[in-house]
Amino acid sequence: MLSILKFELRYRLTRPATWIYGLIFFILGILAMSTDIVRIGGGYGKVFSNSPYNIHQVISALGFLGLFIIMAFFSVPVYRDFEHRTDTFLFAFPIKKTDYLAGRFLGTMLMCLFVYALLPIGMIIGEFIARAKDSDPGNWGPFNALSYFWPMLVALLPGVFLL
Repeated sequence: MLSILKFELRYRLTRPATWIYGLIFFILGILAMSTDIVRIGGGYGKVFSNSPYNIHQVISALGFLGLFIIMAFFSVPVYRDFEHRTDTFLFAFPIKKTDYLAGRFLGTMLMCLFVYALLPIGMIIGEFIARAKDSDPGNWGPFNALSYFWPMLVALLPGVFLL
């Protein structure tokens, strides 16, 4: 299973689509925190722009867009097997069906989570950009990195697994 997992990770890291999707999420994260062009959720009035609630709303809403990325990532391994006609003789090798499927699933899921992780990283960078150019420091609360990665754990990880 580990060799199949490594193969899937290597394959995904060499594909341009992985990096394009990651760049899109990274840029959306920066824009969501540093400009008013992308505005999702709170951040108005007495709500800090970097409040955990606001961050969770942004990550959940933008994570919904990742549904298409999840479909693209998970359909490629199946299509690749049929395209190269490896599906008929694959299990003639000394690998178990469960190891093969688990390796493919975990490798693809890890790559989806990697792409999703670029969203909060972009948001963190966007927060520091916004703090540097904002004339009113009262718009921002104290920086808390856990506020950016907690939504990944409770919203995006289960969503990727279920989808």
